[in-house]
Amino acid sequence: MGLFNENVRMGASAAGTYEIERSLRFNSDDSPKLSRSWSGDDGNLKTQTYSFWFKRGNDSQGYIFTAWNNSNTDRIGILSDSQFFVELKDGGSTEAEWHSKRVLKDESAWYHAVVAFDTTQATETNRFKVWINGELITEWDTYNAVSQDYQLDGFGRANKTHVIGAYASGSSTTSGHFDGYITEFHYLDGVAATASDFAETNPITGQWVPKKYGGSYGSKGWYLNFSDNSDVTDATLGADSSGNGNNWTPANLSVSSGASNDSYIDT
Repeated sequence: MGLFNENVRMGASAAGTYEIERSLRFNSDDSPKLSRSWSGDDGNLKTQTYSFWFKRGNDSQGYIFTAWNNSNTDRIGILSDSQFFVELKDGGSTEAEWHSKRVLKDESAWYHAVVAFDTTQATETNRFKVWINGELITEWDTYNAVSQDYQLDGFGRANKTHVIGAYASGSSTTSGHFDGYITEFHYLDGVAATASDFAETNPITGQWVPKKYGGSYGSKGWYLNFSDNSDVTDATLGADSSGNGNNWTPANLSVSSGASNDSYIDT
């Protein structure tokens, strides 16, 4: 599978030599996911960044990243109308939600998303930012501001179930499975980064391509590149490559040969 086409390896550019080795397929019919929770201290609940590449397998709604906060679920994903969305929930209420006016309908394309929170900022529009393929989203179909120094209820909290590829709800993650491919997933704890920290424009082709992230992850941060497909465990397919050892537990994913294989070489 090629991340842009059959002949171009993702990230091989005149601007650099960084290449993504593998992506992970999420076949929604299999109910795949990776999950993680931890005891001890919370991460930074005011300042966080998420960066990931994804490719849609169909036009259904899917959750790319979610976190259960014991009463509702914080979520990042794609709606059935192809809007990129982020929603923060608490109990029966919506703390804040953002739905992009831009729609991401192309199922043959890879998209790079960066979601950054920094609620310590005095300026409202600086407290939450999203980039798609390097472009800062400024037009929203739905937009709610968060107050200065707002603390996230799910994302980054200890003892809360965090899930990649499905909807987290208590101990159940049986709904809202994302269908498609995900790769190069970063979470920065206590760092507000931008799209240019993770990718750049190829000066020859004009494509938005990845580059190696060289900054801090914070103590709770992680980086999943899914490069170890020797087994389906938290120490292999779900291994954290940030150096923090914050591994993830895969479920309903396969690295066996044949049609059931979910580990893809990006060539």
